[in-house]
Amino acid sequence: MLEQEKFMIGADPEFFLADKDDKLKSAIPYITGTKHAQMMVDGGGIQRDNVAAEFSCDPQDSEEGFVGIIEKMLKQLSAHVKPLKLKVLASTDFPVEELNCLEAREFGCDPDFDCYALAVNSIGEDAAVNTLRSCGGHIHIGVNNGYPKVLSEDEDYMGRIKITKAMDFFVGIPSIIIDPDETAPRRRKLYGKAGCHRPKDYGVEYRAVGNFWTRSPDTVRLIYRLTAMAIKACDMGVAEEYLNEVGEKEVQRIINESDKAAAEKVVDMFIKKHMKEETADLFLKCKNNPLDINEQWGL
Repeated sequence: MLEQEKFMIGADPEFFLADKDDKLKSAIPYITGTKHAQMMVDGGGIQRDNVAAEFSCDPQDSEEGFVGIIEKMLKQLSAHVKPLKLKVLASTDFPVEELNCLEAREFGCDPDFDCYALAVNSIGEDAAVNTLRSCGGHIHIGVNNGYPKVLSEDEDYMGRIKITKAMDFFVGIPSIIIDPDETAPRRRKLYGKAGCHRPKDYGVEYRAVGNFWTRSPDTVRLIYRLTAMAIKACDMGVAEEYLNEVGEKEVQRIINESDKAAAEKVVDMFIKKHMKEETADLFLKCKNNPLDINEQWGL
């Protein structure tokens, strides 16, 4: 069993906005905060990112704290964009009429990196003229009182690479099973392939998962526990052992191709034995369950 120790965790999930008829609307006219000038609220900041609405939250050091801050930020973001509602969707072709401004055609965020190729990821040159838009659910991991050691003692940034690979194994692969969104594979045509991350001064931002885990308190709890398992497995060397056994190329393939059958095998063979009974039950509860974010959180 991979026992949990305290680490710092944060997130900056993105959401599409929809009106009462479920028609997608750009966030640009509704949110004044931007990447470089967030609208600060209690517990974090609110901003627009291309046509999506986004929040970033203050880092937490516990499961309850993480669930609580996600709830607080969701409620503030939801209240700010009413009468529009938050829509959890990995990717979609956005209405052309909602893209008729320069900002809606810009993809200017800071570059992210592939932990396997040790190279910068790139967005296709045609992204600005296409209508495909996507939403991520990035997870930020930081050091808390020297834990995890792989980050606290990371002088050459290779610890951040190891954490990202462990997150692919313990979070990215299970997410293929948990996430019922059929548009998730298409999201990875823009960004979010296996190994996608950004090194940070405090640790690392894991960018391979979508926003599916924000759907309910249960899915937030599960993503926290899987992250805790990934971090502990990395510190103990277990993650590297498993990655070698399955093969890094196969881990990448499972995530990038959303191979649910192969993901199930990895979870059954390697990950479930590290789950406490209550976490295994939570995993089954969350599996392929298309919960409505507005109903689950009372938005």
